[in-house]
Amino acid sequence: MTGWVQASKFSLDRRMITILLLGFSSGLPFLLVFSTLSVWLTQDGGSLAPIGFFSAVRTPYDFKFLWAPLIDRVPLPILSRLLGRRRGWTLAAQIALMASIFVLASTDPGRAPLTTAFFAFVVAFTSASQDIVIDAYRIELLEEHEQGHGAGSLVLGYRIGILTSGAGALWLASAFTWSEVYSIMGVLVVVGMITVLLSPEPKDDGGRQAADAEAVRKTGELERRLPHGAARTVAWLYLAVVEPFRDFATREGWLAILLFVMLYKLGDAYLGVMANPFYIKMGFSVAEIASVSKVFGFGATLIGALLGGIMVIRIGIFRSLLYCGILQALSNLVFAAQAAAGGRREYGELVRRHGSAVRGLLRRMGATPSLSDDVAQDAFLQGFQRCAEFRGQGTFAGWIKKIAARLYLKRVAKEARYVAEIEADQADVVVDRGGLMDLDEALKTLSETERVCVSLCHGAGMSHPEIAAAMNLPLGTVKSHVKRGLDKLRARLQPAHGSGGRSVHVG
Repeated sequence: MTGWVQASKFSLDRRMITILLLGFSSGLPFLLVFSTLSVWLTQDGGSLAPIGFFSAVRTPYDFKFLWAPLIDRVPLPILSRLLGRRRGWTLAAQIALMASIFVLASTDPGRAPLTTAFFAFVVAFTSASQDIVIDAYRIELLEEHEQGHGAGSLVLGYRIGILTSGAGALWLASAFTWSEVYSIMGVLVVVGMITVLLSPEPKDDGGRQAADAEAVRKTGELERRLPHGAARTVAWLYLAVVEPFRDFATREGWLAILLFVMLYKLGDAYLGVMANPFYIKMGFSVAEIASVSKVFGFGATLIGALLGGIMVIRIGIFRSLLYCGILQALSNLVFAAQAAAGGRREYGELVRRHGSAVRGLLRRMGATPSLSDDVAQDAFLQGFQRCAEFRGQGTFAGWIKKIAARLYLKRVAKEARYVAEIEADQADVVVDRGGLMDLDEALKTLSETERVCVSLCHGAGMSHPEIAAAMNLPLGTVKSHVKRGLDKLRARLQPAHGSGGRSVHVG
């Protein structure tokens, strides 16, 4: 019991709280360029191929060792003098991180995906740079016997940051626009900035002085062959970049270790970016994804960390990594198996979620309630049989609506009849309590062809060429029917009193 009490007191140490908050600042941006970004892209109409390509923006996290020596050795002109080398670099990275998140929030991935990808890459780069300094800060701030506890505090803060930008961002997305959500995440970077300003600069243990002395010695050796400025630069690059890799390459099995580090989590990392689009295509809302996937995933991570620690103690690190790697691969195969099987239970949930919307579209196209039920049932059955054809272009609801609309048109054509025209005496204006005509009644005032064209275009999401092909009409005729129908609806749906209006949506 005494040990637990001492550990609890140690966790409340100011330095541990500092590391915890810096861990939060480190974890916050990660999902903003990873799974959370994939949800934004999916809801904005992005296809799966570009979304998968967007996973490449996180590569700075994998290659941050390339510029880590620069951050480690080079002081910043003003901030390093005012705050110290570590705090100066940390604050600079956080300022750049906040600015890049704000710019990312202002982009439109639907219209300018390359712009969004570029600034997502900038966010990843500044975030990775922040990670470099925070790791160095933690190591220099704590004594050797405190490093284990410090690493635990950092990981805890990191996971809280990931939970915030994962589940937290998805919850916010159910009430705010994605631009607003990302702006809120950018504001939260202030937590790390305040922590840096209120924290002490770690004392140099002599390592940097020794490195600087070695650089001076190396410079002296090179000055016989190079000018002083060039000799100093070459000496620094050699000691900061070349020497660490040369030392690593002299160790036994270095290539295997390097490949292990690069490949162990590669598949899981790049597949992870497609998990949220997979959930969305299955019909789950962002709030449901946040509640189940992110929160449950956070709990599973903590349990996994506990079990992983026990495994390392009992069977050693190498066997633990092997078993966990196998379990990791199996967990990814579950997604593949579920997608290949079509997911009967999940598809049933999609039918429940979207059935009423599909039947509503069919009724607006002129189908009777019983006919709309029959066609909707056929559409969902055909959709299940053709599930492999759904490539993620748009939403599942839009895809199944197109199938239902085409089935209805084929049935009408086969029976050589359309829904009867609404007689003039049946097209009485119906006004709701707000002074607006009911949309369904307004649709009845359109001609049969106008009603079908408008419903297909704005209800099923079909393009003009698709409607023309389905109805065997000229493209220009379809465009005219859609325009005329919308004009009539706007005129009919104007408030009976006042000059205000409301946009028309048929779906």
